[in-house]
Order: sequence, then structure tokens, then C-alpha cells
Amino acid sequence: GDSGTLQLLGGGNGSGADTINAGAGFVQLSGSFSGTLAGAGTGAGFVELCSTAQFSPAFTGAGASGVTLNFTGSVLQWNTGNVAGNVTNAGTLTISGSSNLGLSGTLTNTKMIIDAGTETISCANGTTIDNEPGATFDFQSDATLGNANGATGSSFNNAGTLEKSAGSGNSVISIPVNNAGIIAGDSGTL
Repeated sequence: GDSGTLQLLGGGNGSGADTINAGAGFVQLSGSFSGTLAGAGTGAGFVELCSTAQFSPAFTGAGASGVTLNFTGSVLQWNTGNVAGNVTNAGTLTISGSSNLGLSGTLTNTKMIIDAGTETISCANGTTIDNEPGATFDFQSDATLGNANGATGSSFNNAGTLEKSAGSGNSVISIPVNNAGIIAGDSGTL
């Protein structure tokens, strides 16, 4: 998107060879996606995982293989709405919202997730976050990750680095953390 907002609300399939670029505009992704979506930022714009438009569903990784997101820099953002299904982050994903976000299914991180927002991420029943070896999940703010009202069975499996590198207050994870990696509290309280 070089100008304004381009909303892709019906899902789709990425081949990995295609590129979603955000110049000065915004690209919003909503619906069921599969394959690999990749891209980069060339300006002040960003690509957003969302479900904010009227009648648009959550951003969903479709099927058993789901969707792989491979974006560079801070171009890929999750600021509003819900993410569901099988989603793998193979690049950099920045969470920077101030409203409640919903997560269901499996979110696998193989590179970098930065939580720079003040939101609460609410996990549905059985949600799993897998932070793989060599990957980093970094709280750079005072955000919260927990179960949605009445939800159970969620977990954060850390084989990489789970850290809080910024923010002077508390970042709270109230779902079980299964740790085989590194947990680092470099700032505030994790």
C-alpha cells in the first residue's frame, strides 16, 4: 500500500515468492490464509493482522499447515482483533495495540515477536504459543498474556528466549509457561 488502506478481507494463499509491501499506506489482512506471506516496509506504512472491518473474520491460519508470516523490520503488526488457527511467525511480528486482542489455536514463533503495546492478549481454550529454539518473544512494554474468561488449557512453550527488555512496570503471563530455554527480566518485572 503506497497510499490509504488496502483491505484484504477474504483470506487467500501466499506462495512465498509474492511480496506484500507497505510504503506509505496500510494493508489489512483478515480471513483465512494459507501458504507463506512475505513482505517488507519501504516507508511509514505497515501490514496489519486484523478483524476490525464490519463482518470481517479473524486473521486465521487455515488448515493443518496454516500460514507462515515472513516479514522484515517492523512492518507486520497486530494491533486489533483476533488471530486464530495455525500461524507461524518466521520474521518479525510487532504487537502494539492498546485494546484487548484474542488468540486461539497455535502461534509458533521461529524468529522475533515484539510486544510493544499495553494490551491484554486473551487466549481461548487450548491455545498454544510455541517459542522455538533461536526465537525471541520480547515484552517491550507492560502487557498481559492470559486466558480469556473461563478458558483453560492454554500454554506458552519456551525453547528460545522469553524476555522483558523494556517497560518499567509488570508484564504478566498468567498461563502455564513450559521452559526449556532462557527467561530474562532485563527491565521492569516479568
